This record gives sequence, structure tokens and C-alpha cells, in this order.
Amino acid sequence: MQTEGLNDAYLKYILCIYELSRQDMDVSCVRIAKRLHVSKPSVSNMLERMMKQGLLVKEKYGKTYLTDKGYLAARKLKENTDFLKEQIAVLKLSLSEEEICKAAYLLAAAFPEKDFAEECGIGSRIPPVEKSGRIEKTYIKEDGT
Repeated sequence: MQTEGLNDAYLKYILCIYELSRQDMDVSCVRIAKRLHVSKPSVSNMLERMMKQGLLVKEKYGKTYLTDKGYLAARKLKENTDFLKEQIAVLKLSLSEEEICKAAYLLAAAFPEKDFAEECGIGSRIPPVEKSGRIEKTYIKEDGT
């Protein structure tokens, strides 16, 4: 599995970069720091560790891109989080939308090796990615196309 062995901090950064890259492919340390409410040096340190893990590449002028490994881990975490948000909402618990999102993320991050939709018999809802080397740029719209 793509997310096995990745701790919560790596997963937060991967998901953040994934979501930011859907808005604009060029993801900078500043954008990541603002999104995660951390300092730019903290982001730089984490990105260095993530590069060593083969999760991302960073260009000369600071733009960050996920590798295939990072992209697949982020995509799986996003799919699991979205699926769990839907399932938690069905329970009609007295939780705000923000609390539902947080609970879904925490559960998905706690069990990154799981494929919740597959285990429920629904199957993966995101089409497979071509495995042709490093993903330079990803052009997947919100509707999954």
C-alpha cells in the first residue's frame, strides 16, 4: 500500500499539497505553511524529509510536486476521508461539518493501509493513475475526470 509506514505528519502534508495542487499546480512552502498554520522553516524541514522518502520533488525556485508515490498516498487518504465523511454524516450525530471532517481525517490517518470503500463493497471511486514515471503535473478536476 502507498500509505503504509507514513506517520500523521507526512499524511497531513501530503494531503495539503494534493489539495493545493488541485487549485494551482505550483505549490510553494508559503502556501503550505498558511494552509497548515505552521512556520515556513517547519514546512521546509518536513519537505526535505518527504523528498528523502520519495514522496515529492522540489524545484529550484521552491515549487513542490508530489511524486507518483506521494500522489497515490494523498489520493488514497483523500478518498478514504471523503468516504468516511459521508458515512459519519449518515449517523446523524450532533457534529458540525468541521467536526465531521476532522473525525473522518483522524480515522483515515489512523488506518492509512485500509481502503474503506473497498471493504464496504463499494470499490474505489477514483480512476487508477497511469504508472508512467513521476507525475509532473496532475490535471484531475473536482468531479474526478
